[in-house]
Amino acid sequence: MAAGVGHQLFWADAGGSVWGANPDGSNPQALVTGQNSPAGVAVGANHLYWTSNGDSTLWGANLDGSDPRAIVTSGLAGAGLAVDASHLYFTAVGAGPGRGAIWRANLDGSNPVVLVTGQDSPFAVAVDANHLYWTNTAGYAAGAGTVNRVGLDGSNPVVLVSGLHAPFGVAANADHLSWTNALDGTITQANLDGTNPQTIVTVQGGQPQLLAVTPPLLEFTPSPYDYGQVTIGQGATQTFTLANSGGQATGALTVTLAGPAAFTASADTCTGASLAPGGSCTVTVRLAPASTTTVSATLTGASTNPAATATAALTGTGVLPSHLYWVSGTNPNFPSGTVNVANLDGTSPRTIVPGQDAASGVTVGF
Repeated sequence: MAAGVGHQLFWADAGGSVWGANPDGSNPQALVTGQNSPAGVAVGANHLYWTSNGDSTLWGANLDGSDPRAIVTSGLAGAGLAVDASHLYFTAVGAGPGRGAIWRANLDGSNPVVLVTGQDSPFAVAVDANHLYWTNTAGYAAGAGTVNRVGLDGSNPVVLVSGLHAPFGVAANADHLSWTNALDGTITQANLDGTNPQTIVTVQGGQPQLLAVTPPLLEFTPSPYDYGQVTIGQGATQTFTLANSGGQATGALTVTLAGPAAFTASADTCTGASLAPGGSCTVTVRLAPASTTTVSATLTGASTNPAATATAALTGTGVLPSHLYWVSGTNPNFPSGTVNVANLDGTSPRTIVPGQDAASGVTVGF
């Protein structure tokens, strides 16, 4: 099971399909069919991944399930699966070379590297910005299972929790580690270091299997935004709030503004920040048009590990300044007439054309 971009929910059906639905379970659709007992499933920024327990392969496809293809065919990738911005992580169960281990590969399945060996039936795996977590089911022996942690490079493996009853699925967010206990039908939550474990769900009927938590969900407010008509030479500013309404912290954020030079970003509190669930930051964008045209830009905030993106479409139209014009001077024998201008509120009055003969009428046309 995996929760993905835009909060779409994905899960594997061992009967041979991978499904997607809205997070409330509505609109379920089989995205990929004809698979060989799919098991673990994970979603990245642009692709959906799953393992096939029947032939121990790892597959990838577009988020809509199109273009499915096997990307790891070593016969080791039939169980748990996790993904971050740069790598896939999978467990290899059973006995034999390469098994009882946690593996890492590139997002295209290339360069598989073993990170942890000597494990007792490792099944599920989860990843956050700094660590991998996995369960050892220990052959479903009561009281023999463990939840474990290791650095993303395989360094410093440690048992976080022991004495468990067939821990199966595992998930991590900004604050907590969660796992399922297949033999006693519960879901347990603890601190990220495994301390203070608490049963939070008792499953009625059946055994809880794999597990997922809501990822970061970034959204700009307001979005989209129209600056409307902006006077050339003056400009207008708008502050945008970027909020994380998901269940997991973002990685370090990047902010980009793609569009003409009329748009500039300032007062950015988002770049480099990590937003906890419920957290927010702001970016101010100024539009200073140079011509009487409509211009547009895209403001993007993104986290790469874990992956999350928000965009805001910006538009605005440059208009000529509005002024009050008048003429003065009525002596046709002395060229003292003038054409004058001021702002609409009467400020900055000034002569723009002197030396006119009996200036009288004035109008403005385009």
